[in-house]
Amino acid sequence: MWLCSHIPTQGMDWQQVERTGGKVVTYGSFKLGVVERDSDLDLLAVVPRHVTREDFFTNFYRHLGNKNEVSELRALSKAFVPVIKFKYKDIDVDLTMARLMCNEKIPEDEDFLMYHIATAEMDGRCLRSLNGFRATRELLQLVPDVNKFHVVLRIVKLWAKRQGIYGNMLGFLGGASWAILVAKACQLEGEQYPVQQPLVYLVVLFFKVGQ
Repeated sequence: MWLCSHIPTQGMDWQQVERTGGKVVTYGSFKLGVVERDSDLDLLAVVPRHVTREDFFTNFYRHLGNKNEVSELRALSKAFVPVIKFKYKDIDVDLTMARLMCNEKIPEDEDFLMYHIATAEMDGRCLRSLNGFRATRELLQLVPDVNKFHVVLRIVKLWAKRQGIYGNMLGFLGGASWAILVAKACQLEGEQYPVQQPLVYLVVLFFKVGQ
């Protein structure tokens, strides 16, 4: 693990290494439960305060470059949301980073990242990276029926791709935007139909709301 090999260079012993920790959490389509064969994998590396952005985009970048499983590696450290992009065994990965300043130890429970204290003294770039994870978690908490949300989002994404209107790179809505729209339709269905309705009602409602 890179973090374990890197920390001793900061003058820390192995006991401190174990106490400090670090974790990688998922967000985006994987976290939403709608990952597909061609989906990329959105990951957030949560690192302790003594690991700097420069460490991540230089030392860790080189560490990834030494892995046989990693290809098409590139670092976009100056992007609005800084990211390391690469393929891992043919899976597209977007890896962002958030540096926690409030704790010496990274908590095991990822729920901690939803609390206000997690953003204390955090710089804007780290906050924007963390917001991807937090927005995904909040979206799942806001829909009345997560299973129906999963199915309808898959339907809508498939429809959008077949219509050629899917993807930020093409100037259309991306996965996060479609997820928000489907979540809104789920909320409206809960308000309009107190009694559970067949799934097709929600699909129809989604397209009615979008008109």
